[in-house]
Amino acid sequence: MENKKVDELLARARAAQAIAADYTQEQVDRMVDVVAKKCWDDKERIAQLCVDDTGKATYESKLGKMRNTIASVYMYLHGRKSVGLISEDPVKKLRTYAKPVGVMACISPVTNPAATPIGNGLNILKSRNAMIVCPHPGARRASGETVELMRAALRENGFPEDLVQCVPDNTIEDSAYLMSHVDLTIATGGPGMVKAAYSSGKPALGVGPGNIQCILDTGWEDIDTLVNEAFNSRMVDFGMTCTGEQTIHCPRDKVDAVLDCYRARKAFIFTDPEDIQKLRDGIFENGVISRLVVGQPAHKVAAMCGLEVPEDTTLLIAVLNEVQENDVLSKEILCPITRIRPYDSFEVAVERARANLLREGAGHSSCIWTNNDEHAMYAAERIPSGRLMVNQAATCGSGRQNNGLPQTVSLGCGYWGGNCVGHNVNYKDMLNYTILSEKLDREVLTPEQIMEKYFG
Repeated sequence: MENKKVDELLARARAAQAIAADYTQEQVDRMVDVVAKKCWDDKERIAQLCVDDTGKATYESKLGKMRNTIASVYMYLHGRKSVGLISEDPVKKLRTYAKPVGVMACISPVTNPAATPIGNGLNILKSRNAMIVCPHPGARRASGETVELMRAALRENGFPEDLVQCVPDNTIEDSAYLMSHVDLTIATGGPGMVKAAYSSGKPALGVGPGNIQCILDTGWEDIDTLVNEAFNSRMVDFGMTCTGEQTIHCPRDKVDAVLDCYRARKAFIFTDPEDIQKLRDGIFENGVISRLVVGQPAHKVAAMCGLEVPEDTTLLIAVLNEVQENDVLSKEILCPITRIRPYDSFEVAVERARANLLREGAGHSSCIWTNNDEHAMYAAERIPSGRLMVNQAATCGSGRQNNGLPQTVSLGCGYWGGNCVGHNVNYKDMLNYTILSEKLDREVLTPEQIMEKYFG
C-alpha cells in the first residue's frame, strides 16, 4: 500500500543524498561542523521545548544532554575519515574504502526527542547519508523543531536541507512504512519499536533496554564518591536515562554508610516490605511500567504509589533484602528509584547482578567500584553487559573524554538484547565498505599440507 506522505520524503531524501554521495571529506566535515554549531547555539531553546512538549524530566537535564551530546559526538567525529580510502594494511595488502548507505530512518524516543536526532544525525551526515526522523508521538514538536534547526544549518551553508527531514504528524503505519523503504534504520525506543525495526525487512541498528547493575566491592572505601556518581547518574531526566544505576549491590556492612550518603542528598529510604509492595503496585501495571510515572519527580511517583514523602525528595531508595525470581522491581524503572541489595560475598553480588540482567537489560551496561583488578575481571567474565564501567558512573558508558569508548546516543546491547551490534553505535556502522585485496607473495599450502602442519 502506498504512503504518499512518506514517499515524498523518501524521494527528496534520495535526491539530496545523491548529491552528498560525491562530497569530499572536507565538504562532509564542513557539513557536520555547521550542523553541530547551529544546534549548540540554540540548545537552551530546544532543551526547554523538550520539557514543554513531553511533560517529562527537567530543563537542566535536557540542557545537560544537549550539551554533552553535541560536544562529545562532535569531538569523536572530528578529524576521522569517512570518505574514500580510510585505512590500509600494507602487510596483508588490504585497503578499505568507505561509501554511504543511502537513506536512513531515525526512530527517536520520548525520552530523548532532541539529543537522539542530533547525535545520530551528526553520525549520519558524517557518513554521507540522509536521515528521516520518525519521532515519538509524545514528542513531535520537540523532534520536529530539532530537525528544522539542522535543516536551517544545511540550507544556510549551501548543503541540501533534505538530507535531514521529519515525518509530520506521524502514525505507527508511517513508521512501519518508512522502516520498510529506507536502506537502514536506527531505532531507539521501547522493545516493541526495536522489534518492529528488525522485522521491517530492511537492515536495522536497534538498541535494547538498560537496567544498570552497580557493584560496590567489599574493599572500596570511598562511599561518598560512589553515591555521588550514582546519584547524579540516576537523577538525569528524573530517571529516564537508560544508563542510570538501577541497582546497587552493597556489602551488608556498608549499607548504613551508603544510605547515609543518600539521605544527605535528600533521598527517601524505604525498608518496610509493605511500603515496597506499594511501590511495586504503583509503578507497574500487569508487569509493565506505568506511563504515568515515567520521567516524573520522586514525590509525585511516591504519591501515585500511595506513599507520602517530602516534596523536596530527590530519589526513592528501596532496600531489598529478599527478591523473588520474577519480582517486577528487578526490571528497568524509568523514574527516580534506586534499589539497594545487601550481600554477604562478592561472588553472590556478581551472580545477583547477572540474574537481574538476564531478567531484563542484558547486553547494556553495568559498573563496579573496586580496587581489586581480579574482582573487576571476574565481574567482566560473569556479567552479561556490553560494557562494564570501572570506578565511574554507568552514564560514562556512552563515551567520555576519560575513557576509550566512542561517544554516542545509541548503545548496542548485542545478541543478549536482540541487537545486531554490541558496541557504541557510531558512523562506522552507517557505511558500506569496499576492501581492495591484493595477492600476497607467500607460499600457498595445499589442504594436505595445512592438515599436516597442524595435526602432524
